Amino acid sequence: MKRTIWIGILLLCIGIGKARAQNDPVLAGMILLYTDKAEKELKKQEKVMLMQTTGHLWTKEEVKATTDLQRSSTAIWTLSGR
Repeated sequence: MKRTIWIGILLLCIGIGKARAQNDPVLAGMILLYTDKAEKELKKQEKVMLMQTTGHLWTKEEVKATTDLQRSSTAIWTLSGR
């Protein structure tokens, strides 16, 4: 009986020593590729958006609304103490 207990404890200790977090290199590579593709796509979208708004003529209402938004956000930041 004692021998069985000792063998159990020994196997348990060996098993705990080998239990580690495993890094999956395939998953890490997939995440890296996805991140690179997402960053490139975002940059492309930003370029397209800039090209679309480059020749845009702003109306008085758009200018007023943008100015009001900037002023209100500035006021909020000032009141919050940041």
